[in-house]
Amino acid sequence: MNYYEEKQFTDDELIVRIMDKEAIKKLMARRAFYYANNQRRRELDELWVSSREYRSSASYGRNWGYYVGMDSIANYYVLDSKCAPASDNSHKPVCRADCHSRK
Repeated sequence: MNYYEEKQFTDDELIVRIMDKEAIKKLMARRAFYYANNQRRRELDELWVSSREYRSSASYGRNWGYYVGMDSIANYYVLDSKCAPASDNSHKPVCRADCHSRK
C-alpha cells in the first residue's frame, strides 16, 4: 500500500536537483575541511551568511542556547574557542594541557 504519490520529475528538474545536490556536497566538504583544520574564522567568512540584511538575524544553536547575529556567533565560535575541536565531531571542545594556562 502506497501512502504517497511519488513526484515525477522532468529531465530539466532532475538535472537541477543533481546540480543542487552536488553544490551541497561541495559546501559540506569545505565546511568539514575548515572545521578539521580549525579555520573557524574562514568558515564563517566564506560559508555563512554574507548578505548585510541577514547578518543580524543569523543564528547558531547549541544545547545550552542560541547565538544571534554574526558578531555574537563569531565571538563564541571563533574568539571564545581557545580549545581544540573534538576529533569525533561531537562539537564538544577538547582542551589541551596548556589550553587554560595561556594569558
